[in-house]
Amino acid sequence: MHVGTFAAYETPASEKRDRLLVRIVGAESSVAEARALALGAPAKSNHPSVKSLAESNLRAQAIAMRAMAVRALGMVDATESARAIVAAAADPSNEVRAAAASALSKVPTAEAREVLERLRLDTDAYVRRSAEDAIRASPRAP
Repeated sequence: MHVGTFAAYETPASEKRDRLLVRIVGAESSVAEARALALGAPAKSNHPSVKSLAESNLRAQAIAMRAMAVRALGMVDATESARAIVAAAADPSNEVRAAAASALSKVPTAEAREVLERLRLDTDAYVRRSAEDAIRASPRAP
């Protein structure tokens, strides 16, 4: 299978799955957008439903869903979603806090930098490392 294509999945069953994914994401979505969302790769889509779906999953019970939602917001439009990402930085889960640190690396504001500095002092090593990586990668606040 070629990277970036879904040729290996072109079967009647995958076509049925694609129709279902498009219905879930929204009728105006393309199959590629629906597949990207289903695969947790929202950076490939600027469709508004990706952001909406990610925001709705920020309050999910499953830690993995919350972390994926934060990552998605960081990939789709981190600056516009900064408030939600900052809130996720206080999540009880280290996985969600680490995802928030990574997402904040794309937000060029003083508030984002302050949150990253706070996460650099987190009790969890994974979160600290993510915050340090994000600080190195982040643009300077104006």
